[in-house]
Amino acid sequence: MPLGMDTHMSAGISAERWVDRFLVSSDRRSTGFVVITLVACLGLSYAITFALGGTGSFGASLFLLVVIGASIRLTYTTAAGVALVAGLLAGPLMPLDVAAGEAQQPSIWISRVVTFLILSTVTAALVNRVRAGQGRELTLAQKERDLAVGKAAVIATVAHEFRSPLTVINGVARMLENEDAIPEEFVPLFGGLMDSTGRLIDLVSTMGAVLDGGGSAVFLRTEALVTREVVLSVASRVAARDAHGRLQVEVAPDAEFLHTDRELVEQLLRHIVENALKFSPMDQVVDVDVSRAGDLVVFNIADRGPGIDETLLSTDPFHQGDSSITREQAGLGLGLFAATRIVQMLGGSITFESRQGGGSVVRVEISSQCT
Repeated sequence: MPLGMDTHMSAGISAERWVDRFLVSSDRRSTGFVVITLVACLGLSYAITFALGGTGSFGASLFLLVVIGASIRLTYTTAAGVALVAGLLAGPLMPLDVAAGEAQQPSIWISRVVTFLILSTVTAALVNRVRAGQGRELTLAQKERDLAVGKAAVIATVAHEFRSPLTVINGVARMLENEDAIPEEFVPLFGGLMDSTGRLIDLVSTMGAVLDGGGSAVFLRTEALVTREVVLSVASRVAARDAHGRLQVEVAPDAEFLHTDRELVEQLLRHIVENALKFSPMDQVVDVDVSRAGDLVVFNIADRGPGIDETLLSTDPFHQGDSSITREQAGLGLGLFAATRIVQMLGGSITFESRQGGGSVVRVEISSQCT
């Protein structure tokens, strides 16, 4: 680094530290520093005004700056003392004309002292009011931070307590199914059990996404995925809502592979697909088309439902809207709100469009190489 540039940067840093110590810091050493600085400024203001010929030639503007500085940094009483000293230095102790030895008229310097005192009091009052407001805001911010920390701890604890037993139940059910240890008459029961536990596991993750607001950093467990397998896995888990084969899946050859977090992608698609099946008429299909656009894998989920009010996704996640259709369907309406949060975690994008002929299309774009 050139020497001139280094010197300039050092001077800038020194000036910044001086301003911070004068205006912000509140320890005893800084208060002493402020007092010494103000005394030095008073002396310098007197010397400059005297050297320039007195108040008749230069006025008392330098003293005004010192009074304002004292009012910003010191208490009412101390600032008033500084204003009084400045008024005396700029008044009876300062000639009107140094060369002629002419003194100021009492009416002039007395009015100046009064002006300095009024200016000091008003400035100090305004500064103290601002500081009081900042103090209240800081207190509220600290309380909000403490609440956020507490909320995160509660969410983590509740999620762990719920997920652990649910994962065990789901795992045991899958093991029994894989080993053909389930009597034929109980296969539908076990299918419902696995579907319900899967839904509960997703719901725990959904609540975490909703309450967290997408603000926390998320560790992605990336792995190589076969897109068709992921979509079919989601389709099998929503079989209860797809009793009439209403889900139609089409995956383009160039979109067969994806490298990202499988669990998050499955949760994302399940929320959207379930919502589409839930609100579409029973005689209408839901199309899931997967294609590729450059480095992105694009999921288009098209339904024939009542459409989506996109404003609801960014306001209250527990609000379903006022239509009779949403009131007829049970649930809190968390799915799509959580889907938007999951897309954010994956670093992708999600859009909602109206579909010609009625319904909506949800378009999700995810990088094929998420890291």
